[in-house]
Amino acid sequence: MKAIEIIDSARTITYDSKITAQTWKNKEYLKALNTARSLLFSRRPESRAAGTLELEDFVEIEEAAIAEEMTEDETYRLFFIAYVVSIFFESNAYDTRSAQNADRQLKNYLWALGLGGSG
Repeated sequence: MKAIEIIDSARTITYDSKITAQTWKNKEYLKALNTARSLLFSRRPESRAAGTLELEDFVEIEEAAIAEEMTEDETYRLFFIAYVVSIFFESNAYDTRSAQNADRQLKNYLWALGLGGSG
């Protein structure tokens, strides 16, 4: 799984996918993704195993490495997408529809991570 794949999926869900109408740059999506990865590493230590017996240290993905493979298991894809989408909608929370979308996505990412909420 690559960061750009998570970003592209989030763009599709948020309708932020037309090049001429994008409201967020890749670096903004990447910032949200790195926050999600940080949360995952802190709450689910098993996600840091990356196929070895030793735990990986958290290292942010840099924009230059957006197309490289992430160390996290594919299992966490839905969590990452839901979290990034919730942050996208939350950034425009003064709009009622965006606030409702952010709330729904927040519940989805908590559910995907196994921390409660409803999907």
